[in-house]
Amino acid sequence: MSAQREIARNTTIEVGYVGSKGQQLGHPYDANQVPPGDNNGNGVPDRLDFIHAGSNGAARAALRPYGAFGNVSIAVRAPTGSTIYHSLQTQLVSRFGHGSQFQASYTFSRAIGDVPTGGNDGGNGSPGSSGVSLRENPGLDRGLMATNRTHIFNASLVLVLPELQNKSGFEKNVLGGWEIGTIAQAFSGRAVTVFTGSIPGLSGRVSGTGYNGNQRPNVVAGQPCRATSGPPEQILNPDAWTLTGFQLGTFGNSGRGVCEGPNFAQVDLALYKNIKFSQRVKAQLRFEVFNVFNRVNFTSDSLNNTLSPTSVTLDTGKASTATKIIDFAPSGSFGQATATRDPRQAQFGIKLMF
Repeated sequence: MSAQREIARNTTIEVGYVGSKGQQLGHPYDANQVPPGDNNGNGVPDRLDFIHAGSNGAARAALRPYGAFGNVSIAVRAPTGSTIYHSLQTQLVSRFGHGSQFQASYTFSRAIGDVPTGGNDGGNGSPGSSGVSLRENPGLDRGLMATNRTHIFNASLVLVLPELQNKSGFEKNVLGGWEIGTIAQAFSGRAVTVFTGSIPGLSGRVSGTGYNGNQRPNVVAGQPCRATSGPPEQILNPDAWTLTGFQLGTFGNSGRGVCEGPNFAQVDLALYKNIKFSQRVKAQLRFEVFNVFNRVNFTSDSLNNTLSPTSVTLDTGKASTATKIIDFAPSGSFGQATATRDPRQAQFGIKLMF
């Protein structure tokens, strides 16, 4: 739904709402996930039993609903996923002169769902990090999708200068026929989910479900998720998540898409010189610069969003009897991005049109 209006000569503004909804999307889960409760009646929750069993595969398999197949995950894709997308989309277009144009657009949006990338998540026989965290509480996985970009801005300008056909040969050939083009882009980072990673001394990590691909830590109240200090590659705030006080056999309260990854901003510039040899033959000299200001844009794919502690301290000192993590040391690279998009690049070219 949109409305467009001319606000000045050859200048229009458009404002619209765009939304979409997805239902019955493929959502993977582990059918052999250890269920909640004390189903074996020994007075200890089965998920804590699973952690205490350590490397004893047979003991762990006995806690699973389909233990006859062993201590393994059984990946199933069910049509239970859903998504919703809302956006405010705006655009301004202005045409002027002889072929010149300015255009700017801005989108404010939210992409929410329990399938991080839209329903084709998981694969290769495993639910991966996209599967249902706890089958008894699927709402834990609803949050901002990995495709979410809260703010998206684009602007472009094409400025066609006079050809000076009625001027002298020098003025026409040297000063006339120039075109200037520029594109500016800026958008928010995509939504990021933080995972616990492997825990030293705790085989199977901290939640005891047997499904290790999607276990998450607890958040620290009052701490911003984005880093406010440190090197530029430090995107996430290490103090915003913790395993201190984590009750083994439970699930962390850090949700999906709780923070934004690296943002992006770039300006490109182009300069063209048109030279007319005849009515049918024209050459164009092209000089283009990408990322004019040489801004460092880190990639979201290179962001380390896994705590992966280097050490943990357990309340009893033994994984076979522990019930709580009382201290931990996160990986030193947690929250850092390790790769960037292209730096400033320039290119020259000649284009012949006939």
